[in-house]
Amino acid sequence: MSRLRPKVVLWWGIGLIAGGLVLDYAVQGIMFATTNGQGSNPLDQAMLGIWMDLLNAVNRTAPFIGAALIGASVVMFYLAKNLLPSARVPAATVPAATVPAAIVRDEASGERAGSAD
Repeated sequence: MSRLRPKVVLWWGIGLIAGGLVLDYAVQGIMFATTNGQGSNPLDQAMLGIWMDLLNAVNRTAPFIGAALIGASVVMFYLAKNLLPSARVPAATVPAATVPAAIVRDEASGERAGSAD
């Protein structure tokens, strides 16, 4: 069974967007503050340029990947709720406190409890 769950994908998407923002606003400012925007020799300046290029690449891709993961988690939630009822874990194997009422199935009929489907 896959460990890929909608909530995990959602939080990874939020984390990538937040991480991209932190990289954009904090790290670049700290790097320029420590070097005063210029290196003491050409090697330092080259290293600063390489790090800035890497950070720009991450800053340009992380928010888009995060948004795609958030969208994928919404689709996963929809599919798990509406189209894949057989993929749910039976209520007998999960403690009762963790099973929402919409997932609990009536043992005899196989239908969800509390639904008019």
